Amino acid sequence: MSSVLVLLDGFDEYPDQESTETDIYHIMKKDMFQGFNVILTTRPSCVPTDFAPHSDRVRLTGFGEEARKKYVEKAVVGKCGEAVNELLRKLEENPVLDDLCQVPLFFVTFAHMTYEGEHSLTFNSVTSFFRYMISCFHSHMKNKMRDKNVTNFKLLEKEHKVLDKIAFEALSGKNQKLVWNREQLRNELGHEFYDQYLRIGIFVEEEVLNIADTPNAQYDIQYNTEVHFYHKIFCEWYAAHYIAEQLSGRYTACINKLLKKLDPLTCSICTDLRVD
Repeated sequence: MSSVLVLLDGFDEYPDQESTETDIYHIMKKDMFQGFNVILTTRPSCVPTDFAPHSDRVRLTGFGEEARKKYVEKAVVGKCGEAVNELLRKLEENPVLDDLCQVPLFFVTFAHMTYEGEHSLTFNSVTSFFRYMISCFHSHMKNKMRDKNVTNFKLLEKEHKVLDKIAFEALSGKNQKLVWNREQLRNELGHEFYDQYLRIGIFVEEEVLNIADTPNAQYDIQYNTEVHFYHKIFCEWYAAHYIAEQLSGRYTACINKLLKKLDPLTCSICTDLRVD
């Protein structure tokens, strides 16, 4: 077995998916690096049709019913059968929210918010759930701060129009750009704003090794810090705010232009935000 593993992550966001002239294509076909083990990750809708024979396929099914039940029993309510069933019933009442909570982070957040609120929280839409979840992220960090910093912290929680526009442009372009250079994004958003959203977990930083494509590449190796949203849904949330703001008071003729190429979830959140 080869000791080298090549991980091609996020093929669904790769701009040259259909090209047969790229190294990525030839690696998938095993025309290159035949002795390497290769793992490719992608959303189901973008699974390549042309890859090496004898490939194994594994599908992630999300945080399923059994996994949810075990988590609630171990980390939330304990071995209290009725309390477990009641919490899961609340989730089943909203099919869209049920789908969203296949992401472990969102289910864990939903479970704790619902139970610790003495079962008083009711979410009638994905938007209401996500709004409350975002506020919890900020509140958790705010509770750890000194009083003198709280006012500005609250302001940065509410004033995120620059981030809204960045998120919209990232999702609406020909090739979705969901990763940014740290310094570039930090300067665009403002250092204090960026640092706050990084601390509460909406942004995630990652060190990436860049090797220049030159004859002397060994002398042009450097690490860059890239940043992305913890989950794409966060990007969709802020993009929806931008759309709602742009459509406020405008003619409906511009709606198609703004919503083109956007995920249906983003459009749904946008509709709820406009109603609010």
